[in-house]
Amino acid sequence: MLLTILLLLFVRSPWGQGIIVDKATKYLAGKTNTTLSIGRLFVTFQGNLYLDDFYVEDLQGDTLVYSDNLELGFGLMEFVKAGTIHINKFEWEGLKAKISRAEGQKDFNYQFLIDAFAGDVEEADQGKEEVESAESSPDPIQIKLSPIRFRDFDLSYLDSEGGTEAILRFKEFMVDVQHLDLEAFEFDVRALKLQQSQISYKQLKPIESEEEASDDGLIPLLLSVEKLTLDQVMLDYENQVDQQFANLSIDFFELSLPELDLQDQKVLLKSIDLKNSKIAFADFGTKAPSDDAKQETSTPFEWPYWDIEIGYIDLEDNQITYKTQDIDAIPGFFNPENMQFEGLNFNVSNVLLKHKEAKLALRTFNFRESSGFELKGLEVNLDVDDQRLIINDIVVETNSSKLQTNLKLAYQSFADFITQPESAKLDLRLKSLKADVRDAYFFQPDLAKDEVIQNLALFPILANGSIIGNLTSLAIPNLQGSWGSSRFVARGSVKNVLDVDQLIFDFPKLELSSDAKTITKFIEEDLIAAYQLPEKFNVSADAKGKLNNLQASMNLVSDLGEIDFKGKYRDLSEIVFEVALGVKDFQLGTLLKDPRLDTLTFTVEAQGIGASLENLNATLKSDFQRLKFDGNDYSGLQLEGVMKDGVGELMLGLESEYLDFELLTKLTLDTVDYHVDLLLDLKGADFFALGLTPEQVRGRLVFNALFDGNPEAFDLSTSLKDAIVVFNQRNYPLGNLDIQAKVREEETNFELRSLLLNGKMAANTSPEKLVASLTSYLRTYIDKEEAIEDLSDQEVTMELDFKLNQAPILNQVLLPGLEKLDTARLVVDFDVSNAKLLANLDFPYMKYGEIEIDSLGMRVNADRDDLNLAFGFLKLESGPLSMDRTYFTGELEDSRLFFDFNAFDGDQRMVHVASDIGLMGDTLSIHIDPEDLLLNKREWGIPMDNEVLIAENYLHFKNLRFFRNNQELLIRDDLDDVAEEHVALEFRDFRLETFTSLFNPDELIAGGLLNGKLVVENPFGAIGILANLKVQDLKALDVGLGNLSMEAVAANLGEYQLKLALKDGGIDLDLAGDFVADETGGEFDLDIAINRVEMKLLADLSKGEIRNADGYISGKVNASGNTNEPNYNGELVFNEAEFVVAQLNARYMLPKEVLKVDNAGLSLNQFTIRDENGQKFIIDGKILTEDFTNPKFDLKLKANGFRAVNSSREDNDLFYGTAILDADVTIRGDLNLPRVTADLSVKDGTNFNVIIPETQLDLVKRDGTVIFVNRQDPYDILTRQTDEMLNTFTGYDVRSVLKVDPNAVFKIIVDERSGDNLSVSGEANLNLEINPNGRITLSGTYELSKGHYEMSLYNLVNRRFEIAPGSTIAWNGDPMDANMNISAIYNVRTPSAELMASQLSGTSADARLQYQQELPFQVYLNVGGEILKPEISFRLDMPEDQRGAMGGNVYSRVSQINEQEDELNKQVFSLLVLNRFFPSTGSDGSGGGTAAIARNSVSQVLSGQLNALSSSVFGNTGLELDFDLDSFTDYQSGSAQDRTQLNVNARKRFFDDRLIVQVGSQMDVEGSSQNPEQANAVLGNISLEYVLTENGRYRVRAFRKNQFESIIDGQLIVTGFGLIFNREFNRFYELWRGVDLSENGTNPIDKLQNGEAKKENQNEKSQDKKELDVLRKEENED
Repeated sequence: MLLTILLLLFVRSPWGQGIIVDKATKYLAGKTNTTLSIGRLFVTFQGNLYLDDFYVEDLQGDTLVYSDNLELGFGLMEFVKAGTIHINKFEWEGLKAKISRAEGQKDFNYQFLIDAFAGDVEEADQGKEEVESAESSPDPIQIKLSPIRFRDFDLSYLDSEGGTEAILRFKEFMVDVQHLDLEAFEFDVRALKLQQSQISYKQLKPIESEEEASDDGLIPLLLSVEKLTLDQVMLDYENQVDQQFANLSIDFFELSLPELDLQDQKVLLKSIDLKNSKIAFADFGTKAPSDDAKQETSTPFEWPYWDIEIGYIDLEDNQITYKTQDIDAIPGFFNPENMQFEGLNFNVSNVLLKHKEAKLALRTFNFRESSGFELKGLEVNLDVDDQRLIINDIVVETNSSKLQTNLKLAYQSFADFITQPESAKLDLRLKSLKADVRDAYFFQPDLAKDEVIQNLALFPILANGSIIGNLTSLAIPNLQGSWGSSRFVARGSVKNVLDVDQLIFDFPKLELSSDAKTITKFIEEDLIAAYQLPEKFNVSADAKGKLNNLQASMNLVSDLGEIDFKGKYRDLSEIVFEVALGVKDFQLGTLLKDPRLDTLTFTVEAQGIGASLENLNATLKSDFQRLKFDGNDYSGLQLEGVMKDGVGELMLGLESEYLDFELLTKLTLDTVDYHVDLLLDLKGADFFALGLTPEQVRGRLVFNALFDGNPEAFDLSTSLKDAIVVFNQRNYPLGNLDIQAKVREEETNFELRSLLLNGKMAANTSPEKLVASLTSYLRTYIDKEEAIEDLSDQEVTMELDFKLNQAPILNQVLLPGLEKLDTARLVVDFDVSNAKLLANLDFPYMKYGEIEIDSLGMRVNADRDDLNLAFGFLKLESGPLSMDRTYFTGELEDSRLFFDFNAFDGDQRMVHVASDIGLMGDTLSIHIDPEDLLLNKREWGIPMDNEVLIAENYLHFKNLRFFRNNQELLIRDDLDDVAEEHVALEFRDFRLETFTSLFNPDELIAGGLLNGKLVVENPFGAIGILANLKVQDLKALDVGLGNLSMEAVAANLGEYQLKLALKDGGIDLDLAGDFVADETGGEFDLDIAINRVEMKLLADLSKGEIRNADGYISGKVNASGNTNEPNYNGELVFNEAEFVVAQLNARYMLPKEVLKVDNAGLSLNQFTIRDENGQKFIIDGKILTEDFTNPKFDLKLKANGFRAVNSSREDNDLFYGTAILDADVTIRGDLNLPRVTADLSVKDGTNFNVIIPETQLDLVKRDGTVIFVNRQDPYDILTRQTDEMLNTFTGYDVRSVLKVDPNAVFKIIVDERSGDNLSVSGEANLNLEINPNGRITLSGTYELSKGHYEMSLYNLVNRRFEIAPGSTIAWNGDPMDANMNISAIYNVRTPSAELMASQLSGTSADARLQYQQELPFQVYLNVGGEILKPEISFRLDMPEDQRGAMGGNVYSRVSQINEQEDELNKQVFSLLVLNRFFPSTGSDGSGGGTAAIARNSVSQVLSGQLNALSSSVFGNTGLELDFDLDSFTDYQSGSAQDRTQLNVNARKRFFDDRLIVQVGSQMDVEGSSQNPEQANAVLGNISLEYVLTENGRYRVRAFRKNQFESIIDGQLIVTGFGLIFNREFNRFYELWRGVDLSENGTNPIDKLQNGEAKKENQNEKSQDKKELDVLRKEENED
């Protein structure tokens, strides 16, 4: 006992504790061979342990474990008595441990401790096993842990071999476990707290996986945590193997979990709080590909057998980051691979899952994502069980959108709802919806670039409504929506939503209202400019049925009109449709911005039934109550159709004032083929009135077309009959237009017969295969990879022959500028199997306006071995372009096509280039032969190995260098100082006219001496320019412009700086700026400084249109932006500029005037033009050029006494004189419809002369006086009389006032040769209006104060009529419907004896002699009535002081004659022609000559009408009939005899128009011939004419004629023979020039084809050498 007491005292005493610690330390140190120390160790018998300053080193001398202070309270007695483990106190402070294992080692640094005690442990374990085997299993050990506190721990684990690193540091860790049963897995944790901790884990190498036995059963865990707190805990996770990284910074986390029972599946969670924390996770590992083949088998839904209750979960102001790609966040783009949520708040409470019921109340959920997307709030109350789902108070709010709604669902069971959602009953109450599409930009940024979406984002979409029912039958009692000012309302029902085929809907109410401002936001700008939408519109509609059985109606009401639509459609066993469309007072012209269109009112009804096209029965009816276009009324247009069993007719017709037609189309429909028979009967059309032609053109025709088949195989035939065009009161037959076409897989035939074009084409294959075969055939000649033998099995043939002829309808109506067109012909013969291709194109001559082409031709001759080509022309002129004989030939040799190009100046060869072309795969090879290379009449050289390679996006130039003496041009793509792909042109003393002279050898188009280079970078991409180019003595149109220099350098990649200057001529100009290349459109910024442009230079360029110019123009312009959308801004300044417009001979001066120009247009601010007297013409306003094709005007023009014309007869062929004007003009509108308001005054000093051209004069003289009318149908469009219009202006809106000063003189020279002229002066005040449709109205009066009319009669006498003052012309609307009251006086002095002859009969000679005295007489020419139907009358008078002469007898006789119209006309005619009176009837024994004159005039008119009739009857039969009706007085019998003869001539051509036979005769209609042998001979006239040459130049003729030779000889028979030479020439020497091949019917291109080109080239080369010897003397001038 004493020993025990002493032992206890020893152990408890500090001295004893020291000895024990010292012994233990030495033992352990010796056992482990390492340093080990214990500062203090104290053990009590109650089970308490105190350990201070415990230290252990590893074998490397590093700290393995260090513990500062450890205090343990263990219930030793409790453990001994009851076996309960009760740790009543455990406080450990300052623990530091380092566990490590180096790379390549097996053991950790603590292994030496295990090895040191391994033997003792094994013995102890063996003894323990023996004891345990002898004992029975005890009861589970009860464990109770009172508060355990760890402070200032620093633990590290470094396993380099395993690739794992872990660090754990914390300030404090406390755990209080009330109950712990490890066997039952029961844990009752009162408190657990971790504070100020840092946890780090790294996985650097893969971990070897160990398969563990799977246990599907749940762990019997029973856990209760009263309070778990994490305070300022940091966790870093890095898995470099799987590229997964995590970082947690938990500021505050608290968990209260009263119960977690996995065995009974029960969770009772009181609360979770997480505040001010940051959680980041990144998974950059490679994602395993999904195995689509594996499909998860779906299992029926079962409610989870869990009992879960959650008090609340509250997340406050947290930050969560999730990444799957290591990329930066992009503002404005929500990237699911990089999501960063900030300010995340989440609060959910009352969460319940129990007994097939679930509930939750989400109070708060909001966050901000790094993209800018923000969830401002999400609130919802959820209550769901096995029979219903209720979601109330749903509120979702994002950046700009918000949703508030309630949702209820009822179902049999939740499992049924998942499998059969359509059976669930739905009750959706949409309280409000505000949807802003800008929120979608975060998820699809490209939407922001879409103009439609941008406009949609201007306003949010607002909606509310309700939906009740189920997916089988949904009712929509009310659904309303709005966007901006637009509103939408719907009410109806929908059934079978999930089955589209069985979808049934019924919407009795569908309403939409909107306006133009809304609609224009979704329409392209060009459409907005083209249409004027209604300001407001409302649409009411209803629809019901199914997609294959539909009934709907719609009504649209707007300020433009109303549209009604009703329709039915059923597609069950057969198709049934019924449509009714009604348009009422719809302003179509306003909608389309076309003033020609008027208000539209019509109805269309269509019905049909049928199972297919073959048995379709349908009808179509229409009623066009109001239809107007361009001022013409088409109301009454008929559109009707009927179809039965797929066969029907469609009729379209109209009978109106200007259009009368019927179009009947017969249809036979089939699913494969169909038949169409179209018959158009155009009875009459006034194309001018219809707005289709600018001049009076009318026509009629009958057109028929038949089509059988389908687009791949069909037969087509057309015919045109009775086609006539009336133009300028002349008939132009169109002839026939017959087309026969047959297209099959095995053949293609086409034949065309018409007045203008005739020909046929035949092939033994389809058009598609023909084109493919022809392409492949031509490719074989130049592509070495393809052989002609590869096509021999195709057996494709084709023959083609077409001719183009000139006809009056072409050059007089359709193309009035076409002066001449010789017959053109194209002939092609193609046979693949025989490798044959022959093609001839002849275009002998054409002159159209300024364009003249002479003898253009092409020849292609190809066989199995050769391919020969030839193309050329004798002359080509168009404006400054003037080319003489030019041609090229081609021959095939060794799969290369050799070309020879020649151009001539007269007989002198100017250009000769020989080249050859080949094809290698997809690359084209071009080579130029250096032999006889001739440019601008001079020899040039080029290396023999030159070559150009061309392919898709590829160009290569090899040794392409043209040189002559010191001139050189290089084209290359291998510059050393250019890194990008490029094409470069290098010039060395190169003359520009070397090339430009080809287009006009007589007049210099452009010239100058070039030096430097021009480089185009990236020719197939973002094109850039590099340049160092100079042009010395630059000329245009033979006018010197100065010296041009251009520099372009690359500042950076794709960025260029440009400089251009034009100096030392009449122009001083600088351009500088930069350019950025881009494939979609380069960016540029250029400054153009126009320092000086001499007006004299502009006058020289005008080629005489401007003369006597002085001063200069200057200015600055900046151009920038994109090449697709350039911006420019600048101004042009006229400095002391003056010039004379040649044709007006008026000098205009601009001292200091400015024109401003920008993208908006041209601005003129008081732009003033002065005449030579200093009077001003001011232009103020703008010309807007936003649309260059249709600029807008906002201009004001003012002038005061401005001399607009000051010319003489030599200056102009149409007018001359002086014109002085006052003007006040406003111009608005655009180019399509200018709106002009003008106030014009013609001032004193005006003396203006207008000359009627001789061509117009001749037309006037040919006008007949007989008008033929259609008595049967006076209103026939073709034959009715139309109002003549001198001028027609369409597309103008003019309102003007015209005033004329009484002293202004106007003179119209009718005929310069005869001297006929009209001169007037007077006062006028007129209102002139021109409507957009061309209607001209004129009102006002022109009162003539003086004037005269001079005329010549038959070039025998000249007479002058003086216009009486007070004569007037008054207009009341129609310019051609003026009322005239004009009197003109002709004064004549003549004896009155002839006038008084009847009264003087039987008087004395003395009495008759006194009447031989000359007296003054006045002949009045009175013009009254309407201007188109003038009433012309004459009146004779005498001056008042002479009326008493001869006792008043003469005046009495004059007054008597004025009452006798026939006698008056006779006397007036005699006075005007003979200056004396005509003897009265019986005075000389004759009846006078007026009847004969009248008879002759009528006979000429009848002759013309008979000829027109014969042309219409015989058409193109080849038989020509000429009629000539001659009425005259015959005196051969000794007395006057009235005779009328009808001359009839018939003409026919034979032998391809080479032989012309003409026979004719004269037939007496009135009177008889005095020679019986000549009377009515059947073949009185015979003519035989033979054309010796095809061009008709040489002819021979034999003839016999019966003709009236002279008064003396009378009627004779003349027989003769003649040789005729006919030639046209422009220059006199051409008359004696030799006959060209083109003039004998052979195109000059034929001699090239016949092999004569080489011989000609040799002769030309010989001639060229002689000429070159002369030119070499001029080398110094180069």
